[in-house]
Amino acid sequence: QMCRRVTARDPGLVLGGALERSGHPDLGEPVDGTPLTDEPSVAIRGNQVVIDFSEPESTLINLQIAAGAGVAYVTGTTGFDAEGMKKIQEHAERVPVCHAPNFSLAVNVLAWLVREAAAKLGPDFDAELFELHHSAKRDAPSGTALRLAEAVAEGRGHNLADHLLLARAGAAGNRTDRAPATQTLR
Repeated sequence: QMCRRVTARDPGLVLGGALERSGHPDLGEPVDGTPLTDEPSVAIRGNQVVIDFSEPESTLINLQIAAGAGVAYVTGTTGFDAEGMKKIQEHAERVPVCHAPNFSLAVNVLAWLVREAAAKLGPDFDAELFELHHSAKRDAPSGTALRLAEAVAEGRGHNLADHLLLARAGAAGNRTDRAPATQTLR
């Protein structure tokens, strides 16, 4: 909806394609002058950039098609495993790719602040993130929570994958390596 509002306000921008899942009831209907399709190659063809906030499996399929067509890609999709992130990086070697778990200015400033705080506070301080989501949230922890945990790791000079604790329950004991912990509640 936001992309549609922006293109409506700027005569230099055109919505060049609209993609939806197979079986969607509005397939074939016009979306700002372009028919809604379930064929990624049709929606992507002839465009300069794809903007995608969908699901990991769909994003990887669509990104592969876009990379093959030489089309730049912007995605805010979260929930990728390590193999999915590797595929995004591989496609980014062929076309420009902007992938971020959250495009909010406030969240990106917060990530910067978290990184700086972790660096300034040093290794003797704990970091623990708690998040609460609606029951339909598909990935946990969220991409935003993982980005904030990554900011803690960056501030401490660590690789997040080596220092992330995703949950603690029961008599879990102390976190000896001061790993950032992330807990998701639903």
